[in-house]
Amino acid sequence: MKVVLLRGLSGSGKSTYANKLALETPNTVICTADDYFMKDGVYKFDRNKLGEAHQACYQKFFVEITKGTDLIIVANTNTTTKELVNYVGICEDAGVPFEIITISCPLELAIQRNIHSVPKKTIVRQYDNLIRAKFPSNWAHKTIEVVESKTVLDFDNDPEYKRFV
Repeated sequence: MKVVLLRGLSGSGKSTYANKLALETPNTVICTADDYFMKDGVYKFDRNKLGEAHQACYQKFFVEITKGTDLIIVANTNTTTKELVNYVGICEDAGVPFEIITISCPLELAIQRNIHSVPKKTIVRQYDNLIRAKFPSNWAHKTIEVVESKTVLDFDNDPEYKRFV
């Protein structure tokens, strides 16, 4: 059992990367607040329900921890340490190894690729939080750099990809 906590800007490729990891590991569950806003296959964001969406994501995560799912991926922006601390706490309490992966994407590229109509000023705020976040030294963390010519989507053709997983 392992947990991967993805973090990154809206539009950085978190969902794409999570789906790639899920294809490689049987018995994987992806937890994301975005799922809360999917209604009949259509994404319908409601800012007033963002807290409920994150609570639903956290509850799903907790259920999967108790079930012993092989790989649990949390794919939210998680731009601050505060947003990760509850997930990390559950992992530590349950003795489940976890890794934080930052999908680092240039700001303008994330704004361009954003498919959820997140306002530019919100993505800029996410960026500011992302680069300022500090983690305790015992939190395993790595960063995957995304550039316009080599996005997360290109990892299928990248011989270096295996070093990231």
